[in-house]
Amino acid sequence: DADRVPVDAPVRSGQEEEEEIFEIRDFTNASSFERLSHQISLASKHWAAASRAATTGASGASEEVLQMKDGFELGGFRYELLFQLVPIGETKKEDRLGLHAFPTRAHRLQRWFGVRHFLILSINNHNIDLDSARTLLSAAVLATAAVPLRPRLSCFVPVEGGRKRVLGEALHGRRTIYCTDLHSSVQPSLEHLAGLSDFFRRKVEAEVGDDKEPCTMMVGVRFTYSADHFDTWQVDGEEGEDAIESMKLHCLWPAFPLGAFVDDANFSELDPRSAPYWKLRLL
Repeated sequence: DADRVPVDAPVRSGQEEEEEIFEIRDFTNASSFERLSHQISLASKHWAAASRAATTGASGASEEVLQMKDGFELGGFRYELLFQLVPIGETKKEDRLGLHAFPTRAHRLQRWFGVRHFLILSINNHNIDLDSARTLLSAAVLATAAVPLRPRLSCFVPVEGGRKRVLGEALHGRRTIYCTDLHSSVQPSLEHLAGLSDFFRRKVEAEVGDDKEPCTMMVGVRFTYSADHFDTWQVDGEEGEDAIESMKLHCLWPAFPLGAFVDDANFSELDPRSAPYWKLRLL
């Protein structure tokens, strides 16, 4: 019965059966997450080629900060990508200020986390909430992990405007999450070096140490004083337009072993007037 041919079935010749084309159509739809990750992957490949060409020229590694901007439209949104690479040999002059030796124009992510090769994924004219930032970050990490990028790349997504809050992750074989938070006031326990060092020691799960094996954590301190309201300078007794809008004084202690100075809720040896370095900036 299985081989019985219906009476009204058309009769096909052997030649027609041989010429019949067997076709498979794939109607699978890629998810929005997959399309997003694919677009980031394409941009990452462009960046890998551009950065490789810039750092392997005939004259050796470039000392310029390398940047590339890219973007694409997806789902009614305009996604923007900023790649940046800061070469290690960016500054030839050795700076004696240790932890506070970041250039004046260094990107805030470089100042906050010490990263020098990173990607920022954002949405044009759109504030990203924390849940959406996690999704975008996952797409960026998935896309860039498949592209050979050197040195190690870190991915970041701005949260709620991004000037003070970001979410990021480093790509180096294990998971390292970068995050910032914003509070309207400082907790009393974090207003001195002792409280701050305890806070960050718990964050990085570092041991306190003892007399036999002291803690080797290195820290640096910077006190900043700002002035933007002062009397206008006078020339020959006549008051004119002041060329200075504001001044900032940085009192700096470069990197030193934790415990070298006492600074807690009761007493402080960090007197700004005795700081080893002062740095004055005029705007």
